[in-house]
Amino acid sequence: MTTRNSIYPFSILVIFLGLLLLLDNFGVIPGVYKFWPFLPLFLGGGFLMLYNNRRRKNIAFIAIGSYIMQASILFFYCNFTSWYSLAYLWPLFIGFGGSSLLVSYFFKRHRVILFVGLMLAILCATFMLVFSLSSKLWPVSLILFGASLFTLKRYDSK
Repeated sequence: MTTRNSIYPFSILVIFLGLLLLLDNFGVIPGVYKFWPFLPLFLGGGFLMLYNNRRRKNIAFIAIGSYIMQASILFFYCNFTSWYSLAYLWPLFIGFGGSSLLVSYFFKRHRVILFVGLMLAILCATFMLVFSLSSKLWPVSLILFGASLFTLKRYDSK
C-alpha cells in the first residue's frame, strides 16, 4: 500500500468520527463526546506505525507514540470518573515519559535512555507517594533528583 492509498482509511475514520460527534451535538446519539480520547490514541498508534513503516528507524516515534497512548488512557479514565482526579494523578505524566523511554530502550539500547527513563519513573513514584502522604514532603523529590544527578555523573565517567 502506498502512502497515498494509506490515507484513505484514515480519512474515512475521521469523517465517521465527525458524523458521530455531529449526531451527539444534536442529541441523536448522546454521550459520544466521552470517547474523544480515541483521537490521541489513534495518533499514538500512528506514530508506532510510522516507526514500523520507515526504513530508517527512529526511536522518537516509539517514545512519542507510547506517551500519547498512555495519556489518552488517562483521559478515558478522567472522562468516566472525574477530571478532579488529575489533582493527584498529575505525576503520571512524568511517569508516562519514563515508561516511554523505557519502551524505547528495548529498541535502541543506550544507557542514557535507560537511566533517564528509570529516573522519571522513580520521580513519578516519589511524587505519587509524597503527595498522597503529605504535600509538605515535596522537597524529597528534589533531594532524590539531585542524588540521581550524582549517579549520572558517576555513571557517565565509567
